[in-house]
Amino acid sequence: DLLDVTASEEQTGKPVGGDLRNGVITAPSMFILEGGGKNAARLKELIDSRAVLEDGGVQEALKIIRDGGGVDKTIELAGDYARKSKECLSVLPDSQYKSALASLSDYVMNRTC
Repeated sequence: DLLDVTASEEQTGKPVGGDLRNGVITAPSMFILEGGGKNAARLKELIDSRAVLEDGGVQEALKIIRDGGGVDKTIELAGDYARKSKECLSVLPDSQYKSALASLSDYVMNRTC
């Protein structure tokens, strides 16, 4: 979800804002839409009018998401899930598999955040 909002096309190999262009509402957008106010209204308008299908519309939507806290809240949510996943691993005996799962959680957080 985050890479689609924060990374460049060169980094991901995909057009920025692809989720919005494809009508997929992910966590960064949901946080803005659920927050209400001017940002939510404008983002909803951009989505409903299909303006996000054009470069200008998707860039405006991404700016709203970035500036409105959608990215920060998504990073916080991802961090919560990463911590919970490691807590769940704590009940398992130490092994290479447990270490690999813990490393995977770190990798995902560092890659997206």
